[in-house]
Amino acid sequence: MSALTRSGTLARAVRTLPVQTRSFTLASSAGTLTPSLWAGIQSYGESLRQRVGQFLEEAILRAVPKKHTTHSRRRMRDSNKAIKDRKDINKCPACGRNKLMHHLCLYCYGDIKTKFQQFKKDTGLL
Repeated sequence: MSALTRSGTLARAVRTLPVQTRSFTLASSAGTLTPSLWAGIQSYGESLRQRVGQFLEEAILRAVPKKHTTHSRRRMRDSNKAIKDRKDINKCPACGRNKLMHHLCLYCYGDIKTKFQQFKKDTGLL
């Protein structure tokens, strides 16, 4: 027994053989048709192509949603876009005003900045 029959590829090839021969006979029978019948088949194919093209054009022109999106569905979709609460706001230990966590207090920073500039002017560093 050969390796081809043991693996089962020969059996698979035999099972697909009738399908291949049927398609071959259809293709070869096109040459045996009368010219008038062949012309009729070709004209039908062309008209079918035109109809399919018209259908596709109409489908593209009418490509709109079938139903209106309701207010509740729109609200459900937009619910994750709402403004979130900030949880990183703390009190400044120096002045007691609100500041962002891990950031300098803007009021204290401005106060220190003006005092430092005044110090530079007084000492002549500027």
